[in-house]
Amino acid sequence: PAGVRRPRGAGAPCGTAGSPRRACRRRGGAARRTARDRRGPRPSRRRRGCGWTNIVDGHRLLLERLLAARDGAADSVSALRDILVAYAAFAADHPAHIRIMLRPEVGDPARHPEAAAAGTEPVELLRSAVQDAQRDGALPPGDPDPMLHLFWSLAVGFVTLWIDGPIEARCSVVGTTPLEL
Repeated sequence: PAGVRRPRGAGAPCGTAGSPRRACRRRGGAARRTARDRRGPRPSRRRRGCGWTNIVDGHRLLLERLLAARDGAADSVSALRDILVAYAAFAADHPAHIRIMLRPEVGDPARHPEAAAAGTEPVELLRSAVQDAQRDGALPPGDPDPMLHLFWSLAVGFVTLWIDGPIEARCSVVGTTPLEL
């Protein structure tokens, strides 16, 4: 109002021409909101990892877990089982990594060969476990690829269903946990 003196630096009253929005918000006054205001605070400018670098990191962490499972097993059948259980446990502990690791559009091999190369190591570890089980007579002899793809598909399918929820619902019906299943 005319004749009312505002403190120094207070600027124009909120909502009037010449009032900076930031100052109005700071004082709790009403100001016109912008689209950025409605979206919330700006994300940090700190660089986050790219999708494909998260894929590489995820495969590195997964490989460490799978190697520990294999190395702790008593025989080839136990090693194969422990590798598959370790894969499921990794997915439970790192669902964000698994989700991005299973998205081929993020780790496009043509654009990100590092992501594709990182993904081959856990599969090759599973292949060696299948070959060991074949050598011990626990799996049929011959080409290991059909058995490799069977176990890999089962593990990925189970993990996907677990992360998305249907496995936990099924476990509650039969009275078990996903890792026991």
